[in-house]
Amino acid sequence: MAHPNINNKTPYHFEPLFLQDEELRPQFVGLVKAAFRIQPSEIGPVIPMKEQIPAVLAGEPYGDPEKSSYKYEPECTPYKLNTDIVLIGSAKAPNENMTQFDCGFRVGEYTQIARIFGDRVWTKNVIGMSMSEPEVVSEMPLTFENAFGGVDTSVELKHGHPFEQKNPVGKGYHKNSKNCIPLSPLPNIEDPNNLITHYTYCPEPVGFGFISPHWHPRSLLAGTYDEKWEKDRSPKLPIDFNPLFFNGATQNLMADGYLLGNEPVQVYNASVWPKLTFYLPDIAAPSINIKLKNGTSFILNTVLDTVIVNTDDMLLFLHYRTRVKLKNGPHDVADIEVNAADINKMELV
Repeated sequence: MAHPNINNKTPYHFEPLFLQDEELRPQFVGLVKAAFRIQPSEIGPVIPMKEQIPAVLAGEPYGDPEKSSYKYEPECTPYKLNTDIVLIGSAKAPNENMTQFDCGFRVGEYTQIARIFGDRVWTKNVIGMSMSEPEVVSEMPLTFENAFGGVDTSVELKHGHPFEQKNPVGKGYHKNSKNCIPLSPLPNIEDPNNLITHYTYCPEPVGFGFISPHWHPRSLLAGTYDEKWEKDRSPKLPIDFNPLFFNGATQNLMADGYLLGNEPVQVYNASVWPKLTFYLPDIAAPSINIKLKNGTSFILNTVLDTVIVNTDDMLLFLHYRTRVKLKNGPHDVADIEVNAADINKMELV
């Protein structure tokens, strides 16, 4: 099978994906991944990278794929209904010898705030379980591993230990207080407006990254896989599949629709500077011109469906995506041309 001719006229990485939709019909998905260097100053700007970074199709977990959260989730999703906004980085104390401090992240009108604590444990005394005083903290990775969640190994159920379904890789979850675990850790990342008050308290996990597909509430959008589905529908997606499943950002950082670019970005106590401020690049979404072997051609407009700010590596990623159904499959496509609007003459770095 001959591959389509690809002419990428943008300075960004282009990934052609040939997938199947909910009804197993073939479709073309075009992903334009734009990588920018966040400049070493408290106030931007961001500059396109000369060496663009390929799509992470398989995803990149922080550790063991079975036991850790995603740093970069698989970038081969067919589409998203809203823009996912994600921060990869570490909270950094603004002063020395601090045991707790707040950090925050904002893109446009979408904001996530967290309180960072030094390491703490539960201690047992005559009145029950008490929190130890937090240790001094200078830096804390903003991962779900450090947020509320985890597994309660003190309780054994029919199918194993109970766990926090919204964040099974976190710390601090306890099913009940009958079998308390002295010296068990508390989370380092909490909601400043809903702090843990007692041993079995279950607050909403605070995260800045991607929610894994098998965690709540994302997994609840995947549909019902029961005997009826097995008999009447498999291997197609269930009738009640909700395409919001394809979005992986936390609730506070999932846009209502799509961002357009030029939105202000603020990172507070989560970069090398106490306050990092810049704007998303003010560029028009790339377009993709498809020519089929039967002579038909059409233009697909992309949407900005993912924004990733990485303050560990001082990188910004923008994902632009589009899709179209195909009659037969990849061999329908003869030529693909990717076009970008003016990038405001930004210098490549």
